[in-house]
Amino acid sequence: MDSTDDSTRYMSHFQNKLAIGTQILDRTLELTRHCDAKASICLSAALVIITLIADKFDAIHAISKLLENGTTISTVMFVIAVISTVVLIIGIGLLLNVLVPRISIQVASDPTEININKQILFFSAISKNKFLEYRTLFNDISDDDLLMDLLAEIHINSIIAKIKYSRFNLGIKLVSISLFTITVILIVC
Repeated sequence: MDSTDDSTRYMSHFQNKLAIGTQILDRTLELTRHCDAKASICLSAALVIITLIADKFDAIHAISKLLENGTTISTVMFVIAVISTVVLIIGIGLLLNVLVPRISIQVASDPTEININKQILFFSAISKNKFLEYRTLFNDISDDDLLMDLLAEIHINSIIAKIKYSRFNLGIKLVSISLFTITVILIVC
């Protein structure tokens, strides 16, 4: 067995790992884009529903009537409406937070695991270098370091996707529950 066969086998193995890593990164970035799109659609729908509820039921007047009645049931319904409004605001805040770009490597990963100065794929790290410095880093990176950088990028973006989806899931639950509760209260009033 000669060194040409070993070299060819190494390149083939490296190219396979690079291709698989790139596919994983692409899927992870696509998941993040889908989460952003879902959050945008849900925010738009929630705001349309809030507008319809406010217009259809004259929500401010209906809720103020609850206070005027002075009964225990009216007071409980008023408190539930206020709590639901606060929960609605928190849910909308979470959905808005999904849309905030995550560019800090410290938020995304343990900085001790990744050599931030040598990273060539994460745009936040790239932007810290001048073009000529980045070009040198890119040209000088070894195959193993390139693969490790790709793995770091996959890891960072997976954490970002997890954060976005957990906030999206909680936000959509809070918005749905609070809109339903407010609607029921307004119908009963």
